[in-house]
Parts: sequence; C-alpha cells; structure tokens
Amino acid sequence: MQLPAPLLNFEQYLYWDDYTNHPNTIGCRIRLSGRVDEPALKVSSEKALTMHPLLRTRLAVKGSRLRWSEVSDSPIIVRLEERFLTQPYVKKIDLSKEIGGQLHWASDGRNATLNFLMHHATADGLGGLQVVSDWMTAYANETSLNHNSDSTPKLAKVRRVDSDLLDSRGNHGFLSWKFLKKIPKQMIGLLGVWEFLRNRPVSLKPVSESEIVSEATVDDKVQPKSLRETYPGLETIEVGSIDELQTLANKESVTANDLVLHNIFVGVANWRRELEYGSDDDLLRIMVPMNLRTIRDRYLPAANKASLVSLDRKQAKCVAGKELLDSIRFQMNVIQNNDLGFTFLHMLGLYRWLPGGLQRIARKDRVGSTVLVTNLGEPFKRTVLPKDQCGKVIVGDMRLEGVDLIAPLRPNTHAAFAIYRYADKLMISLTYNNRVISKQEANRLGELVKIEIQQHLNTT
Repeated sequence: MQLPAPLLNFEQYLYWDDYTNHPNTIGCRIRLSGRVDEPALKVSSEKALTMHPLLRTRLAVKGSRLRWSEVSDSPIIVRLEERFLTQPYVKKIDLSKEIGGQLHWASDGRNATLNFLMHHATADGLGGLQVVSDWMTAYANETSLNHNSDSTPKLAKVRRVDSDLLDSRGNHGFLSWKFLKKIPKQMIGLLGVWEFLRNRPVSLKPVSESEIVSEATVDDKVQPKSLRETYPGLETIEVGSIDELQTLANKESVTANDLVLHNIFVGVANWRRELEYGSDDDLLRIMVPMNLRTIRDRYLPAANKASLVSLDRKQAKCVAGKELLDSIRFQMNVIQNNDLGFTFLHMLGLYRWLPGGLQRIARKDRVGSTVLVTNLGEPFKRTVLPKDQCGKVIVGDMRLEGVDLIAPLRPNTHAAFAIYRYADKLMISLTYNNRVISKQEANRLGELVKIEIQQHLNTT
C-alpha cells in the first residue's frame, strides 16, 4: 500500500461518524478454553496484526482533509482485568493518535477472551474475522514451535495476503464497459435514495425528540471510564441447525439471509407490541451491510470493502407469512440484479463535494435505522486448523468455544444482529445499547427472534 493515501469516501464517512458515546469500533470477540501461552499470544498477535496494513496506520487530519499517513510496527496489545472474560469490551479509537487495530485480552488461567478491536474505517466484519483467523493460525504455529524445540514441528499453512490490493480497494469497476452498461439500471437506485431520505424510521425503543437532541449534544471529547467499561450490552443466541434453515430456504425459493431478515422484522415488531412501544403505524428500518468483495479480492488484507442498503416496512406489515418474505426476496433481488449496493457509495461521492462534505451526513440528531443486520456466513469454514467432533476449532492447546461480532451501534440505533455459522450451528450476536435497552429487554428481543426462526422451521 502506497502512503500517504487519501481515504475512500466510505472510510471518510465512517471516520466522521465516530463519537465517544457511540464509538465506530468493530469488535471481534473470541472465547477460548484452556491455558493461554502468553509469550505465544504476544508474538502471534503481532504477526496477525502486521499482516494487515490498515490496522497499523494512523491518519493525518488537516481540517476536513484526511489521509492515511503513517504505519506503525508496534501493535497495541493490552491485558485486561479478569472481569472482561465475560464482559464485552469496546473503546473509541482515535485514528489521529493511535493505530486502527488493537488486541485487548483477559484470562483466568483456565479460559481466555480476546477482543480484536478495529476502527470501522479500517475493517468491516469479514475483514475483522480474517484477522482472527490469521491470529489462530499464528498462535497454533507459535505454540507448536515452543513445545517442539528438539524437533521440526508441522506448521499450519499461513494464509496469503497481498497488501498491494489495498491500493485498488476503492476500484469497483466504475469505468468498465460492464458497469457502464448498467447505468440505466442504476437509476433505480435514485428512487431508493429518495425513499431513504424521505422516510423517517423509528428507534427500536421510543425516545422523544428532546432525548435525541440531548444525545446529539453530549460532549465527545472526554470518554468516561464508566462508559468504556460497561458499553455495549451483548447477547449470544444459538438458533439451531444451519442445514435445516438452508433446506427451508431452498423450499421457499429464497435465501437463508431472506429468512433471517423476515424473522428479525417479525421478532422486532412483536417485541415492540409486547412492551407496548410505539404503534403499528411506525416505520421499521433494517440497515444491511453488503459485501463488495469479488474473486479478485481473495488475498485482500483487512479493509472495509462494503456498502449499505436499507429495508423499510410498516410495523403492521411485519407479521409472519409469505407476503413479508416475498417482499424481502423481491427487494433483495432488485438490489442484487441492479448492483444497487453501489448506490450508497455514489451518494457519498456526491455529498463529498457539497457544503459540509461527508460530515454533513454523519448526524446524531436523527434515527438512521431501527436495527442493523449483518450476515457473516461461516467465517472459519476454510481454516487449516483441526476441529473436534463438535466442529469447534482447536487453536494450539486451546479450543475456540465461541465467537461474537460486536457491531458498532450508531446514535439512535439501539441494536444490531450479527448472523454467522460456527460448529454447524446458526448463531446470532445481539449487540445493544444498554443505556437504553435493559438486559431483560434485550434477552426477550433475542428470544422472540429465535422463536420466530424456530417456529418457521417447525411449521414448514
């Protein structure tokens, strides 16, 4: 990667949309059983983070001008107190003063929790999980070397990355003939932009206009320690067999992602009705990150190569059934067939040249979405490390018991669902704003979404 280098429009947007009370930090949290080898942990963490240049790069900030400018060879690795074995940990990362990728970990001698924290401008969820996978390989190799000093151990193959691909990470083929032929179809995206700007979704839990304004005026310069140590909340939900869900999706002629979006819409609506929050006239919006990687990016280091699309539905329409599911499948087909995942990037490019620039749309005084839903697939499907009989990855002398994606919650978006597959199970990480949503409420929300998925499987 050639430095200094300007930030992409999406990276700039994510930088400006970063606040003390709502840090735009993505967390990949892994839970391991077994005794951690601390020297091996340090060496393997340095190796894994060093493979990804954006995670060790600082920004040069001059007014509204932002540039990737300096690479550090010293990754940030911090040991936390034992209470963070079970408590989520997230912090604001100031890219003008510190590098974008960090490891914060805790251990009690029998178990360990590792929090790989990355500013969202440097990595999306898939990029973050690449880092985790690279660390697992490096740690397994390091412990193997430590335990076999008198022989030549068999080491796991290290995944190839090509840092030069970062120079073209913002090249989405906009000037190719194939893309130019799609410009008429891209005009459909203008209607989506109009609806996105016109519609006013509600927050998951109703808040008054004065509360939204108050939240927007909170001083972001000093991060309270109490906030750093308790925010956000996290619930991990095991839904069931991924094979059953895929079988059902095939039978319904939809994707598994469509089914999950359907059940989250229904679960969120039922949760609001049960707690008597809002009304059926409210507009619910799910924001969905779209992965823009292609086969050419298979060796791309961690980066945020994604965009955003939104699905809006009246709460009254969010009832289990074929009508809602078909409407989601139709909308997702239109988005995919017309490459409307790029529309948001085009909109950012336009805003960049308007007064106020990209800072203009990084606003805290409005509700951007009701919830966010991201599908991460099966992140460790291609790992070269061995697995036990339950499908859990063996990492040196430890076993990977579980993984959570802590999605960065934006102002007035109170919850995010990260969907992924691990050990042949469909899992959901529910990140929630515990300053607004209580643990009991979050638990019930996760429960209702799980119930919808399981009922869908059972009735069909």
